[in-house]
Amino acid sequence: MTQIEFEASIARIRQGDKNGLKEIYEAYISYVYMIVLGIVGNKENAEDVTSEFFIKIWTARIFMCF
Repeated sequence: MTQIEFEASIARIRQGDKNGLKEIYEAYISYVYMIVLGIVGNKENAEDVTSEFFIKIWTARIFMCF
């Protein structure tokens, strides 16, 4: 995902468009999961934390300022 695509996805998320979140999710799910797995060291917990990460992006969308 390019910087321009990322910014466009974030703009859509801020407007309440779930497709923006889907694009971010698809681009970064593996990366986020691997980082989390390295920290928590457990597949189930890593899946839970990764899911929560993307849920938080959606629920915090009105506070995004980038």
